[in-house]
This record gives sequence, structure tokens and C-alpha cells, in this order.
Amino acid sequence: MFARNTWVYHQALEAVNSPKQYALLRFEKRVLDRELVWPGTSGTLTQFGYGALGEIKKHAKKRIDYLMYLQEKFSQEEFLVLAAFHSLGASDHFGMPAWEPRVRAAMGRLRGQDPEFVERLKAVYQIDFCELLRRAPAVVHDDLPEVERALLNAPYELGAEALDWFAWNPVLDRDL
Repeated sequence: MFARNTWVYHQALEAVNSPKQYALLRFEKRVLDRELVWPGTSGTLTQFGYGALGEIKKHAKKRIDYLMYLQEKFSQEEFLVLAAFHSLGASDHFGMPAWEPRVRAAMGRLRGQDPEFVERLKAVYQIDFCELLRRAPAVVHDDLPEVERALLNAPYELGAEALDWFAWNPVLDRDL
């Protein structure tokens, strides 16, 4: 869901900012495509949304219909202000609460700059720090600046393997 949500966010920005007629409808079609493999994952809406597909479709259509109403009623500038209004209160909530500090802390941890994290890994999770890094996907070993950039801007670009690794390791935990 994390990869999908951040991808949808970028798709929504593109649609809202597009001068093309029907951009929001194209966005709706793409978001509700049941066979599209979600960027950053190996699954589809059909797989991940099983049991809730009807609710997901209703929610997406309702939101897009409302945006289309605003787009028709107001100037482009007014529309963008109204469309962005909801996101103002969640500026630190890109991937999860306090996202940017989590990512910054994780990068320090992966660089070995957080001895408390190393100790907690061993004491609480019975995980050796070197073993944690050894099991990380190649991109984590080879290009931490790229991992940081992607996590902060477009996590789905890291791909399913890297995102799965982050999801199943305490590196991004807030309370460590």
C-alpha cells in the first residue's frame, strides 16, 4: 500500500496540474485498473484490494467527481488551491507519520551512525547489524543517496525488493 499510495499521489498531482481535458478521468482509469502492476510492488489492485474493490472504486470515483466539479466551477488557479487545501495538514505524512525524520534516521542507521540502533537490533530483535546490511538489496549497499532521494520523493521507484526489505526491517521505526 505504501508504494501504491505514493505513486497515486504523484499521479494525482499530474492529473490536477494537467491542462488537458479529461486528465482526471484518465487518472481515475489508471488508478482503478485492476490488472496494472502497482509500481514498487509485484501485485495488482485485484490482488491487494480483494474484498474491497467495490469500496475502492466508489471512493475513487467520488473524490474524482468532486475534483471535476471544482475544476469546472473555478479558475485553474482557484482549483489548484482548493485541490491542495486538504494536503496542507499532512505535510509530514508522505509515506507514514513523520516520514522525513524517519528516512533521515534510517539513512544514519544504515551508515552505522546510530550505535543505539545497533544495540537495540541485537537486544530486541536478535539481529546483527552486519547481517541486516548483508541481507539488504543491492541498492541499499551501493547507493544510499539514491535510496534516500527515492524514499523522500517517490518510494515506488526503489522497486518491490527494496520496499519489502524496508517494510520487514526496523530501520524506519520511529521509536528506536
